[in-house]
Amino acid sequence: SGQVSLPLFLVFCVSVAVIMAVIVQKHVQSWWSKHPQARMGVPFVLSALLVGVALLPSVDQNSDLPALLRRDDRLIDVHLDIASSEGSSEMGRVMNPSISVQDGKVVFAARRHWMEQSQYNGWYNGSAATVLDQTWHSQILLGSVPLDMEAWDRWPLSGEAPFAAKLQPWYWLRTGGGHHWRQLCVAETYDSTNHTLVRHVVTGPEDAKVFSYRGQTNIAFSSLPPMGEDGCAKGEEVSQMYIAGDVHLAGSVDDVGHRLACGKTDLAEKNWIPFTHAGKLHFVYSPLPHVVVTATPEGECEQAYTSDFAPLLRLKRANPSLVIRGSGEAVFINDTKATPSLPKPHYLATLHMKASDKSDAYVHFAYRFSPEPPFNILQVSSQLPLLAARPTEKSSAAFAFVSGLEVVNRTVVISYGAGDRDSRALVMTMDRLDEFFSSESGPSALQGASWNNAANTSAADESASSAHEAGADIGGNTSDAVNLSSGAGV
Repeated sequence: SGQVSLPLFLVFCVSVAVIMAVIVQKHVQSWWSKHPQARMGVPFVLSALLVGVALLPSVDQNSDLPALLRRDDRLIDVHLDIASSEGSSEMGRVMNPSISVQDGKVVFAARRHWMEQSQYNGWYNGSAATVLDQTWHSQILLGSVPLDMEAWDRWPLSGEAPFAAKLQPWYWLRTGGGHHWRQLCVAETYDSTNHTLVRHVVTGPEDAKVFSYRGQTNIAFSSLPPMGEDGCAKGEEVSQMYIAGDVHLAGSVDDVGHRLACGKTDLAEKNWIPFTHAGKLHFVYSPLPHVVVTATPEGECEQAYTSDFAPLLRLKRANPSLVIRGSGEAVFINDTKATPSLPKPHYLATLHMKASDKSDAYVHFAYRFSPEPPFNILQVSSQLPLLAARPTEKSSAAFAFVSGLEVVNRTVVISYGAGDRDSRALVMTMDRLDEFFSSESGPSALQGASWNNAANTSAADESASSAHEAGADIGGNTSDAVNLSSGAGV
């Protein structure tokens, strides 16, 4: 039942005290009385011991992941040298980075998180219960460094990262009411069989995507809703998507987050893909169906487009439990020489799949969609070769999760988090990425379906777009209906 027996606990304490007195105290007391001069050196020995322990190098929790893995002459997987400007690794791991090149700067957003668990006696609906708090301490970190364009262009070939950055927590993010982004709704689950109440507590925003819109830095992020004056409505303790426009990286002015009002408030929303078209801000709400909404930095949504991609539809029909969701940002590409498998303008984005909502393992793909409404999908790549890692804070399969995409001068950077504990990037030349769309050797089958045959098909060969403008019931999308207040990206 989780209850502690007080008599047994007192018996345990007395037993330990007796054993320590017989085994330790008696012998130490005898030595102390017989060596009056030697005991004068004890404080110095203890001081030296404490200093020595403090100087020991900290254990690298990512020692199992290589700092640089060269997969071929145009493709590398690399650890990103970004860290928090305050606190040590014991205060959380930096993960899920997003990178945007703007006005001669490399702008970063990342997430720092750590988990702690506490248990205590409490009440639920008037009855005694054991309360288990699972607290995910979450912060968004921001920063920028000058862009070294020559080093950026050489990155896939040299393997040398063109930056190292210290990021600071986004303390100046505020709610619409002017409050700090701290007191968030708490999701609770009660188990009547053992009278245990599990509270999923998240202390801040999660998984930011940084991008430029109308010459300003914007950040889209997910978060449990901030508590209002009357608390949180029943059933709405789920992640929602928010946006902050004209973000001040140095914190000189408070930034305000606004909820993107396109989805349902009682279904978890996450991983929308931002992009700009014709001077307007858009988001890919879901990859299947491929739903696109137009939005504003104030959180308003104006209209939507919907289209279907036949190869993904067939894959989904063959695997009904398959989950397909978006990742990162979308980037406009117009480089026919470097993209021979699709030699025309298009948007480049990423998506991920997993066998079911309960699965902890992800597979990631790049995909291309039309540069004009209804923004129908044109191609899906073969699987991206990310390094998966096991998380340290919970029992889970090894996984990786794409959190960002940037393309500058034919250098493609797909940033991701490995196992909720390492910030990494898959870096390659544009022509190398194009080979993922033209390769005949795709990823392995999932539940008996050939991923490559089902997904890596050009819409130029088979287009089943049933696009229609506006009027799309985006709130009816339930593919994101999971509780996202856990540490892993979903």
